[in-house]
This record gives sequence, structure tokens and C-alpha cells, in this order.
Amino acid sequence: MPDKTLWKPAQGPSAGLVQQHFVAARLEQLYRRDKSLEKNLSEILSRHPLLASQKLKGDKWLQVYDKITSSLQKADLTINFEADSWFKQENKYDSYSQMYERAVGADGKVFLKDDKQNPADMRARTDDKVTFPVMAPGGSPTPQRGLMPGRQGQQRVESQMRFGKFTNKTELQSDGTTKKGVVSNNPHFNPKTKQVFAALNYGRRPRGSCTGYGASHMVLNPKFKLNAVYFGGDTFFIERHGAKAQVAYHTLGAVIACAFPDLVTDILKSCYQGATLPDTATGTLLLEGHLFAPLTFTGNISTIYLSARPASVEATNAKKFAAKHHAKLVFV
Repeated sequence: MPDKTLWKPAQGPSAGLVQQHFVAARLEQLYRRDKSLEKNLSEILSRHPLLASQKLKGDKWLQVYDKITSSLQKADLTINFEADSWFKQENKYDSYSQMYERAVGADGKVFLKDDKQNPADMRARTDDKVTFPVMAPGGSPTPQRGLMPGRQGQQRVESQMRFGKFTNKTELQSDGTTKKGVVSNNPHFNPKTKQVFAALNYGRRPRGSCTGYGASHMVLNPKFKLNAVYFGGDTFFIERHGAKAQVAYHTLGAVIACAFPDLVTDILKSCYQGATLPDTATGTLLLEGHLFAPLTFTGNISTIYLSARPASVEATNAKKFAAKHHAKLVFV
């Protein structure tokens, strides 16, 4: 009989390859000229009270847009976090795992649980809706095959990235409490293909992009900015726009098109007028960035801004973590 160890089960593309194909296709679409978007941006900027004295007739709005885009591109890409949850015990992890990866159970199923920031059913629906554009009639073209395979079509990419239809579930925890959430019914779903949630600290806020997710934050390697997709606000609040709210690195100024008025004002204050903004816990003022790439800590965190007492346990563990991953530690 043949050695069974020589036979390997068939597998789909790796999570990294699926993410690469998704990002390549989205950036290609997002960088196409959109005259209706340009008209919208022109109207938003021309009518804004902070720019009333500018008299932005014709194409003069582009000067404001270009300055905003340049400033946003220079902003720190950050992740806010709670000092207690990260450093109450020594943090020995080498990479950042997003919520979908952490949701994989012993049975291999993805059970996304509720938490204080993320009702699981809403999180799953929102992420799918804002990530994937509505597919045109007829679906995506068939990918090339052979020694030089082409990019995978949207339908195949979505089959592995989409949480999809789900079943509500309640689970008894080890401490006797119950936890509610949802289980993905997509048999092809690969949780490693999902995004890492980050944000641009466009206002140079002392405690990061949004303290609603924690008063501490880390600054990521700028390389992640190029292939991220961005949204004007926490995606929970702009779900109605779907993937139309996405913008890319080289068109960051266009993020104001689907943003709430308060965010537009804050971007103009900070990115056009040069103001440093105070800390905020308001999700609509977030400039969210979705990273479709693994986030290992060493070499990919430049600075950790820790909201904790320098003599605390959290500070001691943060110092070990920062030293291990060659990051600068600053107390705020």
C-alpha cells in the first residue's frame, strides 16, 4: 500500500495570496478616475465654512485637496489598545492577531463573540459589506491558469474572505458565564484573510486615533500605508456606503466624500490649517485603515505610547515587549 503520508489534502490559495489578489484588484479600481467623486469633493470643500474665504472656484479646490492628501499620507498609522489587556501579564506574542483569527475554536469553526466594542452579528455583516464592492452582473472573469496564473477573480477571493451567512450561538464559558456570538456558515472562510484594523492619527492626537479603543497606542511601520484601504469614520457608522467609502493611499483626500461633517472639519483643521487636535473617543472622527497583511511585531512597530504609571506592572511588561521588538516606549 502506498505511504499515506505522501498524500496531502487539497488546499486553496494561502491567506496571504488571497489578500494580495484582493488588494491588487481594489487598488486598481480605486485609482481609476471618478468624475462624480471629483464633483462631490469640489462641492464639499467649496462650501465648507472653514474655507469660505478661499473662494474655491473652478479647479482651485484641488489645491486644498492636494494639501490634505499630503498631510494624511504623512500621518502615523496606529492601533489603539488597553494597557491592561496587553501588559497586565507579560506579552510573549510575536504577531498581532485580529478578532477573526482569535475566534477559531477547537473544532475549527469560527465563533465570533460579542465584546463591548463589537456586537458580533453587526461586526460580521459590516466587515463583509464595506470590504467587497457589489459584483457586476455576470460575476468576475475566470482567472488564468498555468505556470503564470493571473489574479483570482472577485468571486473566488470573496469565497475565502467573506464571513458570510451565520448562525447565532451562545456558549458556556469556563467561569460559568455565557458568551453570545455568531458562527460562520461559509465552509471556505479563512479567518486569516480578514483585515487588521488600524487608523491614521491625522490630528496628531496625544493618545492616538481614538481612545474609545484604549488610551494607549502603537505606531506602525509606514510601509503598511501603501496597500491599506481607508474609510472616513468607524465603519460601523458608515456601513450604508459599503465599499464605495473606500479610498487608497494616493487618493486619501477623497476620504471626506463619505465622512460625517465633524470629521471633514477636523481633517481641515489638522491637515490644512496645521492644528493639533485633542484626544477623542468618538468613532465618527476615526480615519480607519484596513491592513490586509500579517502584522509581526519586530520591525513593524516604531513606537509604543503607553497610558500607565511608569512603576506599574504594565510598564514593566511593556518595557520587555518594546525591547524584544526594538520599539521605542513613551509614557503618556
